[in-house]
Amino acid sequence: MNKILSIRPNLQISLLFAEIQDYQETANRNEIVNSALEKSIEQKVDWRVATKFKVDESSEEIKQPDFMQIRVDENKYNLVVNEIKQAFDLKRVTAPYLIRLILVNYLLFLKNNGNKEVISTVEKIVDFGIDCLVFKNEYDRSEYAKKELLLVLSRKILELNSDLNIKIRSQMNERIRKYSDYFNIEKYYPRPRSDFGTCNIVFVSKVLAGLFLLISEVEEINPNKIVETLQETVNS
Repeated sequence: MNKILSIRPNLQISLLFAEIQDYQETANRNEIVNSALEKSIEQKVDWRVATKFKVDESSEEIKQPDFMQIRVDENKYNLVVNEIKQAFDLKRVTAPYLIRLILVNYLLFLKNNGNKEVISTVEKIVDFGIDCLVFKNEYDRSEYAKKELLLVLSRKILELNSDLNIKIRSQMNERIRKYSDYFNIEKYYPRPRSDFGTCNIVFVSKVLAGLFLLISEVEEINPNKIVETLQETVNS
């Protein structure tokens, strides 16, 4: 059964919606709130941590609505209400307060875990088998403003993940062997070395960057968020 929440959002709530929509560009407020409710039920949430989180109000300019109506699953909503009541020993939980807390929890999940799954998704796709040229072309034709940074980060990921590097190379070499006896494999695609070889690493990095771009498009993830995740990974 659904429940309609009618709230006057404060700036923090509006900013939280905007931050989450950077990760889920096509999601509307109803979808975001219901996903946040589900995540709050799945996890053991430390609600006191959520109360301390605040979005930087100078980070972006947004249109502040005077009024919001949000349709939620009533059973899930009531479950989270009871959790927050118990956490803070409250008799009543207002809708704006609950919305802010669950959005904070959901945003923290997306920041810390959500996009890191992109790397494991890429690994699974490569294990299944890919046409390397398709993904290299995806990168070459992309108009993404930070594609060169994405390429640099993809190269660093390959330097950290030699298994992924070897799998992509092997699939490309197999394609060459399959379709043409005229390619000199050792000349154009030398065997993996500790320095990877200049020609190989650039090509394989473009394949990986193309994979990230395609996942960004299919999963409707802001590519900037993928770049941020890769930066965190290579710097950790």
